[in-house]
Amino acid sequence: MSGNDKKISSKYFKRLGVLVLLLSCILFSVLYLAIYHRDVVPYKSLGPVGSFYHYISYTYPSIAFYVFYGLIVAHIIEGFQAMHIARKKGVKNDAALMKWFLQTLLAGRFSVMLILAYKPKTKGK
Repeated sequence: MSGNDKKISSKYFKRLGVLVLLLSCILFSVLYLAIYHRDVVPYKSLGPVGSFYHYISYTYPSIAFYVFYGLIVAHIIEGFQAMHIARKKGVKNDAALMKWFLQTLLAGRFSVMLILAYKPKTKGK
């Protein structure tokens, strides 16, 4: 492996598609609103998902609360997991590691799957 290949692999970062990140942000936002601002969510506009959110937020608000904060904790843990996996695969650049953490904080498992799929170039024998 040449010095340039080593430099590239130490800064490796692959961004998720905008659609995945947007969908994740929307789902977190709707769940937040279903917990703290129930009257703001346009349940009828969300179709079957809206009916489910309405049912959970009004019938079992504690479940919605625990799911929301459980997802946040899970995404934080996955963010650290993504950074650990990236380090094991040769990513040494702090900026790249922080990108992996932040992206995983937003998108969770989808981001972890990208770093798991990464195959760094290995030195030939």
